[in-house]
Formats: sequence, structure tokens, C-alpha cells
Amino acid sequence: MTYFNPRKRGLAPETETAEADAEYAEAEAPDDEAPDEPHGLVGALWAGISGPGRWLTARGRPGLAWLLYAGSAWAAGYYGGWAAAGVILVWLLTVLLFIPREDLDRLTAALERRAAGTPAETAEEPAAGTFIDPLPGILWELIGEAPGVHLKTVVTHLHQSGLDTACDKAAVRAALTRRGITVKGSVRGADNRVNEGVHRADLQAWEEARSPAATANAPEARSGSVATALTSDVAKPTTPAATPLPRLRRLLSRGAR
Repeated sequence: MTYFNPRKRGLAPETETAEADAEYAEAEAPDDEAPDEPHGLVGALWAGISGPGRWLTARGRPGLAWLLYAGSAWAAGYYGGWAAAGVILVWLLTVLLFIPREDLDRLTAALERRAAGTPAETAEEPAAGTFIDPLPGILWELIGEAPGVHLKTVVTHLHQSGLDTACDKAAVRAALTRRGITVKGSVRGADNRVNEGVHRADLQAWEEARSPAATANAPEARSGSVATALTSDVAKPTTPAATPLPRLRRLLSRGAR
């Protein structure tokens, strides 16, 4: 004998609803998955353009998606003028909404780098504003083609150029020693006399010991133009806060104590 249970008929709508929800979730699953890596420019634009169609197709309206694309193209071509401009503007906003966030961030960063300049130019800018110790450049300027420079010659140059009118041999000697530059008692200068000073070989060895880049810059420091530029930057500062003259005086005064 077969029994009829009315409760089974009441479960049928719930089962159909569950199956419909599962199909709806499966249809939306591809849209929710984000790519592991950002698209390129073409991929990002395609994701933005096809985004509205994929969104409508996932919700069971593929016909409306095709109508959206075809209608937009027809309206822009048929009406033209402001209507076409309005359609294009709406599509631009729509593309921006559907482009993945990773692609937008990468495109924004690329535009900022292009507007700011190349990374190499950006890296060189801070180096141009760093403080350069003028004393080694002054030594190379005074040495010229001579074997070395006397301390009294350095003192005379500092007095005449106005870099430090109160320094003496003891202050210059202390400043050189504090930097690690060797001071010898017998050095032949440009006047072919022997006196206390800095030898060319010792100054070059000091530069090589500081950094490998100093070796490449040593010939430039010996040239008159570079040395004069360093000296003029110190002697004619643009602003009192930016000039290294007070710092040079402090260094020399500390050495004299």
C-alpha cells in the first residue's frame, strides 16, 4: 500500500531555491576571482570594457549586455555631437569602475614616474645638494702640479679668500689631522721650498682610502675649474644657512683647542 505524505510536497520549493542559489553562485564565481598578477595596459582596458557585459551575463542577462554595447555604438554614430561625447564620457567612467584596482595602482605609479622624471635623474638630485668638504678641493687647487702644498700657503689662501681670516697653521694642521690627511714636516711646495705641509701622494692615498669613487673624482678635483667651483661655492654662499663657511671655521677652531 502506498502512503501519501503531504510534507514531501512542501519541501520541493526549498530544494528548488537551494539549487537556484547554487547555480547563481557558480555563475558569479569567475567574476569574483582576481588575477594573481596585474594585467598589462591592454588587459586592463579590456577588463574595464568587458566588465559591464560580464556583470550582466553573470546575472542571466546576456541579451541586455549585447544591447548595451550595440546601443552605445549606434547612439554615438547616429546622433554624434554632444550625444556621442556623453556616451564616451559614460563609458570612460564605466571602464574606470571595472578596471581592477591593481592595474589602476600600477598605471597611476607609471604616470607619476613619467611626470617626475627617470629614476636616475631623481636619484641624482639629492646628491647635488649634499655638503662637500671644501678643504680637500682647496688643497688640490693649491698643489696644482707641485709635489705638495705648505700649511702656511693654505693659511694665506684662507685669509685672502675670506674663508677663515682667523685661522693659523695650528688650526689647519688640526683640521687635516682630524680628517686623517697626513701632514709631514718636509714637503716641497710650488715655490720649490721645503716646509711643513701635505704631500700630493698622501692626499691621493687619503682619497683612495675613503671610497673607490674618490679615485675617479681625484683628477677632477685637481683641475682648476672644479677646485675653483668648490672654493667659490664656499666663499660666495647664497644664504647664510646654506654656507659651509661657519662649519669650516668651527672645524678649524676645534682643532686649535
